[in-house]
Amino acid sequence: MPSAMIETGATMNGNLLPVFPLALATVQLAWFAGGLAIGALLVALVQLGRVLRSPRGVAQVARTAGGTSEEPGRLFPRLEDGADDDVETAGSAVWVWDPRSDALAVADRVLAMTGYERHELATRARDLTEYFHPDDLGRVRSIVADYLDRRCADCETEFRLRCADGRYLWFHTLVEATWDEEDRPQRVAGLLTDISQRIEAEEERDRLFNLSIDMLAVVGYDQRLQQANPAWVRVLGWSRDDLMAASITSFAHPEDRAAAEDAFARMREAVVVEGFEVRLACRDGSYRWLSFNAFPYPDRQVIFTVARDITANKAAERQRLETQERLRSLGNQLSLVEDRQRRELAAAIHDGLAQQLFGLRAQITLLKYPEKLDDHQEVVARTIDILDETMAQARTLSFELCPPVLYEVGLEGALQWLTHTWSERTSIACAFESRGQEVPLPEDLRAMAYQSVRELLANVYKHAAASRVTVGLHEDAAELRVTVDDDGRGFDASPDEKRAKEGETAGFGLFSIRERLRSVGGLVEIASVPGRGTRVELHFPVDAADTASEETG
Repeated sequence: MPSAMIETGATMNGNLLPVFPLALATVQLAWFAGGLAIGALLVALVQLGRVLRSPRGVAQVARTAGGTSEEPGRLFPRLEDGADDDVETAGSAVWVWDPRSDALAVADRVLAMTGYERHELATRARDLTEYFHPDDLGRVRSIVADYLDRRCADCETEFRLRCADGRYLWFHTLVEATWDEEDRPQRVAGLLTDISQRIEAEEERDRLFNLSIDMLAVVGYDQRLQQANPAWVRVLGWSRDDLMAASITSFAHPEDRAAAEDAFARMREAVVVEGFEVRLACRDGSYRWLSFNAFPYPDRQVIFTVARDITANKAAERQRLETQERLRSLGNQLSLVEDRQRRELAAAIHDGLAQQLFGLRAQITLLKYPEKLDDHQEVVARTIDILDETMAQARTLSFELCPPVLYEVGLEGALQWLTHTWSERTSIACAFESRGQEVPLPEDLRAMAYQSVRELLANVYKHAAASRVTVGLHEDAAELRVTVDDDGRGFDASPDEKRAKEGETAGFGLFSIRERLRSVGGLVEIASVPGRGTRVELHFPVDAADTASEETG
């Protein structure tokens, strides 16, 4: 279909010329089939040249367009039947236009493509204007007018035409003209190809390219970006111009640049690179970790890359490794703590209970020889005293391991007993404060709170060098809060320092407390200033009791 659909208002050499010959032939194949597309284009040019050079070719296009002396059938003589296949290429249709009379003839395949009957389609180029999409008409007019004015070797363009059902389809047309002795266009012919499916596929590809959360790009062998989707701008913060102005390796972290150069060297040797990780600079001065899969195309000297931002994954992996290392270290410390506790228990039994039992045995042995005793009653009294002391030591040891008061009286009574006995044992003043109305708590939550306070007091005794400690208990319907304040040496409470404090100084205590509270939705808060003491707050959600019971059950 010619540009004759355009009103022929421009003149050349005194003759009225159409501004737009229509129609093209050869399907433009997608990115990766350039060789096939060029081959098809050459075939189309050859066939189109045959149409222009041969009256037979022109006539067979006009085979079904007979009519008056002004109609194409008279302008293009009829040929014998059966010659259509000799002119048209597969998938394309021929149209021919006479600029002198503005007569237009199209092959039957054009009608099949557009859905029109022959009498419904214009036979004058100027009448085709209404069939073009408004957004394409001006561009096509300009291209065709420039072609006829400059007498280029050939002309091609793409545009949308309205079909019989009202839809617009994309077409590609390849145009070639001949001129007479006076340089006036004598005959214009073209090949028309329906490229709607290709355009739809390209639009879908572009949508995927632009909307992809992955960073898609085409990189030249010179390491410069030729195309990059919006994800590059979103992740790195640079503009497209910034990204394409320098080589991609110039954005690499100095420690990664040599590895990036080596990866590009391998890609230039047509080696596919998968899972290559590198840090690229962001506009704000930070670096993001990216994982690249790259597929080189040596024939085109380009590399297609897919990159994914793995910065969060790297941070999570680093945290996981740090946690594993801390767990290994704390596991060793736990083993040492258990061994120390066994030694302490053994020492308590040996130095306390065992000695008392030995003294008790000595006194009872004396009673075997009454004739040697001056006063039996004195020996019996001493024996009873030793027995009472032994029972008191056993009870104290039992209370420290698992205080019955915790289950018989409640958390408040157990913490009062703990602070009192701890103060007596360590000679450090320790006060207990309770606020709020006591809320009934299940055994699991009471035990967790009690054991946590005992761990914190042990840390104070070992590390704080404090002279005074206050333990507070605050209860309400929503939360149980326990505080331990000391006036000891304190420490830097920044996150890194707190981790060091947990992992190196406080040992397994703070870490185990934090993990136990986290398992029931609780929270540990530490506030400390070097030289001004430390405050630790333990927050237990009251509904955490159900969670703890389910886990232990």
